[in-house]
Amino acid sequence: MYFKSKCCKSQVMIALVSIFSCVNTYASDTNSEEIHNLLSGNSIKIINRFAESIMYFESDDSFKSFAKQGLLSGGKWRVTRDSMCGTTLPQPYNPPREFCLYLKGRKLGESWSESSETHGEIKRTILKGHPKL
Repeated sequence: MYFKSKCCKSQVMIALVSIFSCVNTYASDTNSEEIHNLLSGNSIKIINRFAESIMYFESDDSFKSFAKQGLLSGGKWRVTRDSMCGTTLPQPYNPPREFCLYLKGRKLGESWSESSETHGEIKRTILKGHPKL
């Protein structure tokens, strides 16, 4: 980069330091670490009007989803500041579509319900380990 004055150089440096400070603050966010620790090696049981299923979360950021009839899907998961976001693989979309579940403040053993037009009432429970349905 070519700068005409020292003033511009210092403004660019301040801007870069600000950007990296924000990135480092986000990366060390304790909420994301808590969510990763909550899910890694554990499961979420999901019950809606169509079926009952369970998602098993591995520490390598992969997941598998099972219903009583067997494997439904698998994929990768990641954590944001307040949510777990998963991508079922393979899928026909480019880029792949992701689903997210708000988990900030949730605890092992906790259950909660939400409502969806498509699935009706959805009950979720965070379970220890990888229990069977």
